[in-house]
Amino acid sequence: MKTFLFVLLCGLATVSVSGQKSAFQAPEYRRIEAATNDSNSSYFYPVLMNRYQKGDTTLSLKDYQMLYYGFLSSHDYTPRQFASVPDSIQKLLKKDALSKEEYGALIAYEKECLRKFPFNPDDLLRLSEALSKTGDTEESLRYKKQYEMVMETILSSGDGLTEKTAWHVIAINHEYGLLKALGYRFGGQQTLTDSNCDYLEVGENKAGIKGFYFDISQTLRLPVDTVPDNEAEPLNIIDGVAQYSRNGDDVDMSLVAGVDIDKKEIADCKGTLHFSGIIRFTTNEQTHKGLKYIHKQTHNWIVTHPFAEYELDGVAVGKDPSLQQKLFDLQPGTIKKIEIIEPSRNGESCTDGVIKIITKH
Repeated sequence: MKTFLFVLLCGLATVSVSGQKSAFQAPEYRRIEAATNDSNSSYFYPVLMNRYQKGDTTLSLKDYQMLYYGFLSSHDYTPRQFASVPDSIQKLLKKDALSKEEYGALIAYEKECLRKFPFNPDDLLRLSEALSKTGDTEESLRYKKQYEMVMETILSSGDGLTEKTAWHVIAINHEYGLLKALGYRFGGQQTLTDSNCDYLEVGENKAGIKGFYFDISQTLRLPVDTVPDNEAEPLNIIDGVAQYSRNGDDVDMSLVAGVDIDKKEIADCKGTLHFSGIIRFTTNEQTHKGLKYIHKQTHNWIVTHPFAEYELDGVAVGKDPSLQQKLFDLQPGTIKKIEIIEPSRNGESCTDGVIKIITKH
């Protein structure tokens, strides 16, 4: 893909390789943290982040340096941010071609990932390309610009040729994103040096470079086990029925007519956080007619009670695939009664609410 970014990156890489003086500087983390935490500073983090999330194209390289490296001090930062591609995205990426609905799902998933970690290059690039495929040129250019600026921010921190001039990254997967953007192939060997630099060997190249150094010292500040295992994935809900398999195979995209993102973190009645958000899938009008009838009759009560249980003819549906399928197969004419039991808390016990469905026998 021949874009301005790749011309820019290759140009910067050529300057470094040829031995000419390059303008780069390692981030001064203490100063960045002080400036981004100062409400009187022009780099106050909440203000900068708000501009970034709105797609402000006037943000300078300095602003991006404050945003990218300042994220380390944010309460939203954790050291294991999407180290691997979530199953929901991986499933779509494996396909040779995507339908309009599948591109809609990919866009929804990518936006959810970026809500949690707004500077992940691969997510920014995939989102830009997906938006372009759906004809949303303006939004596509917004995320492409953000991708380019994140890459330029990392490049501004060093030349990657020595440990002292290593590129500084805030997530390990950004190392591979930069290699790919520069046109280098990972050589298969990754080594952590005594100075907390990742050394990545690269494949044979015209510049004769054997590998690059990435300073990851700041990513090692927090233990990996402080990060919840389910943080990377939102909860999929299909026509009001939560899917818990998390294997990426629970959504038949050929049936999907709409995709909506709920960015709120989802906790149960005990306050335990389970999911980073919700991806709601609505199927076409020819499917799941009984469920849609139920939600219409209850004024979409399930939307504000995503952990509510379904009870079908006195049996809790839960995560049982066969019982969930019975819900999907319901027809309006077979439904005799619908009753809503609101969430409750009695001492140490609590419930998230129940939708009771009685069918005609």
